[in-house]
Amino acid sequence: MLERLGLFTYSHEEKIHAFKLEDEVPADVKQARASKLIAIQQHISTQLNQWLLGKKMRVLMDRVEGVFIGRTEFHSSDLGNKVLITAEYLSTGSLIEVLIADSSG
Repeated sequence: MLERLGLFTYSHEEKIHAFKLEDEVPADVKQARASKLIAIQQHISTQLNQWLLGKKMRVLMDRVEGVFIGRTEFHSSDLGNKVLITAEYLSTGSLIEVLIADSSG
């Protein structure tokens, strides 16, 4: 089981060793395979995030997009969980402790 997964379909690119190989897998098959893996990972992520419910976590505030968006010390800013916080004001870059009240995949 993977905690996080980054996924992309193969694209036939010059300047890589695999370019010499023939790209025989049709685009729709690649996309169907990727979609299946993403669905499996979504289920795993949902289960892992359920484990966080009710726990206090330290969160670094990254940005504001209608709500404050941060990340725990266990997640990167690009790949991983986002923590959405409704508050009157939080300073970007601040480190706060929050209680995880809800989760999704």
